[in-house]
Amino acid sequence: MNKDFFDIVGNYEGALLLEPEVPADALELFQQWLELAIRSGEKAPTSFVLSSSTFEGKSSSRIVDLRHIDEQGLYFLTHFESRKCRQMLQNPYVSGVFFWPDAGRQVRFEGTVSRIEDALSDKLFARCNDAQQLAAWSFPQSQGVSSRKYLETLMDDFREDFSGSKKIARPTNWGGYCIHPQMFEFWQGHQNLMHDRLQYTLFNGTWKLERLAP
Repeated sequence: MNKDFFDIVGNYEGALLLEPEVPADALELFQQWLELAIRSGEKAPTSFVLSSSTFEGKSSSRIVDLRHIDEQGLYFLTHFESRKCRQMLQNPYVSGVFFWPDAGRQVRFEGTVSRIEDALSDKLFARCNDAQQLAAWSFPQSQGVSSRKYLETLMDDFREDFSGSKKIARPTNWGGYCIHPQMFEFWQGHQNLMHDRLQYTLFNGTWKLERLAP
């Protein structure tokens, strides 16, 4: 295969992103942008690319779903035996990116990740719908399996096991992590590559703001 894609160009017309008009707290601006993405009907507005790596620097990326946000950071749920968890045990530094194409916006972040307490994992797991909870019990995430039929059988078996239960408890190999951001970059697309890029970097508990060239 030998093909170019120079004729495919993103054409964005978002509002200007100016330093005097943004809050001093990066998490506050992130929450503003996220809430706007949800209200405006972006597809999968809470999904983001999460990148992790081994201690050798071998990286991998995948899409995960944001489940909670507070002053500590960004929370997601996962299988503790997954590839990303094995990598995060080796190297706690992660990065990620949200992309909302309708608004021509992306948010990139970097930080460290830590496993949250079981009580909070229980609380977040309880907010998941039945299908998500059954999947947590059913699927050996990131492990090789014989077929899709095998996965369907696992799901059916656990659905039957929990058919009489009012509440599905969290499996012990499933729970939450919190990403503690140390850097946020807010990107607003414009025509002719005149994009706005504002970067927040955390120093001694205070966010430093600077503009980056597109």
